[in-house]
Amino acid sequence: MNKGATLEEEKGPANNPLKRVMGFWDLVFFGVVFMFPTAVFLYLGDTQIESHGHSFLAFLIGCIVVFFTCLSYAKMVQIYPSAGSAYTYVTRSINPKVGFVVGWTLLLDYILTPLFIFILFGLYMARIVPIFPYAVWMSIAAGAVFLINILGLQLEKYLNTSIFAFQLISVLLFSVLSAIYLTRHGLSLINPYVVFHADGFTISGVVGASTLAVLSCLGFDGISTIAEETTIAPKKVGHAIITAIIIQATCLCLLAYVSSLLFPDYTKILHPDTINVDLQSMVGGQAYSFIMVTITQFFCLATACTCITSASRLLFSMGRDEVIPKRIFSHVGEKFQTPIWNIVILSVICYAGAYIFDWNFIADIVAFGAMIAFMGVNLSVIAHYFIKMKERKVISNLILPLLGFFGILYVLINASASCKIVGFTWLGCGVLYLVIRYSTSQKFRDTINRGNLEM
Repeated sequence: MNKGATLEEEKGPANNPLKRVMGFWDLVFFGVVFMFPTAVFLYLGDTQIESHGHSFLAFLIGCIVVFFTCLSYAKMVQIYPSAGSAYTYVTRSINPKVGFVVGWTLLLDYILTPLFIFILFGLYMARIVPIFPYAVWMSIAAGAVFLINILGLQLEKYLNTSIFAFQLISVLLFSVLSAIYLTRHGLSLINPYVVFHADGFTISGVVGASTLAVLSCLGFDGISTIAEETTIAPKKVGHAIITAIIIQATCLCLLAYVSSLLFPDYTKILHPDTINVDLQSMVGGQAYSFIMVTITQFFCLATACTCITSASRLLFSMGRDEVIPKRIFSHVGEKFQTPIWNIVILSVICYAGAYIFDWNFIADIVAFGAMIAFMGVNLSVIAHYFIKMKERKVISNLILPLLGFFGILYVLINASASCKIVGFTWLGCGVLYLVIRYSTSQKFRDTINRGNLEM
């Protein structure tokens, strides 16, 4: 047992109504599918342009920064193996009010990511199979994701295993075909130019572009939201988080490097939103591109599933703590043992939002909540281990989480204006809700104060 942890903290909250079905590799597959290794193709064009041809460097920086935060998640999940994830860690280690704001802000990402996927799926499928309009394809996507989430993790984990295998095969196949293409055209597989060149290089440009790498790594934290549904010890959950991020980072950097070899001149990127189609066609022909891109669109729905799963568990934890209405958000269906009302609410919001918002706008703001949560978890490690428990392990309990905190902070500072405006507006709404409830409800004040006592 970890120093300072109670038996309840080690095994998870008492009277847990969620069904424990996830093993170690189930968690790893869940996290990798959530992050989606081939997500680099969605962001490569914009990353290449924003970084002035340094997409590999941008993804590498983003992955390194996220890895420090990943270590913090792995440490905190051992103490608090709760569905609340970052919300619980900050609530118990720092302050319940701050924890609420972190949980509220993180919801923004978990809602926007499936919304983003629904939009892309509808647009793409309506383009290649125009017999059905955007609304029909988007409805199919939302309906499938809703049904899988209602049925629970038992079904989802089997789907994730198959999708994980396909994603790794896709990464390897594209890399091999790219190597063959480059060799046939007399091009080297080792080109320092795609890693760094002085033309147009700016630190702010590269770091700003790395926000998309942070978005591509949003998902390892999703593993911690299903910590109450595992059959393994909390320490193993932490190991699963680290394993998932290593796999994701390797795939992202490999694909970014290979893609940069194929398309080194960012000024010639005419259609950044569909550069994946151009790259796939270049190395494998139009038939290969069509098949791979189409299958990838369907497998993107698995990422939407894991997002809804994580968001529903976060809402469940906040409802159980009574910081949001308990009767609705902590309700778990008896048959499938899933937080059914949370899944319904989230699915309706994402479905409606897909009719309202533009995908470029969503892509620009979706990483904000993750960055706030990541910073909060890094500070939680310092607050719990270094300050509260007085474990003076300077490197693991202070320096590494500080590197994670300031790395994410720097990425946030260099994020787009719209990301910060929308993100802080959403955060402000959470603060306003907190102030109103705390000022008008004695029960809510007692709940928050009880959280303080449990620290």
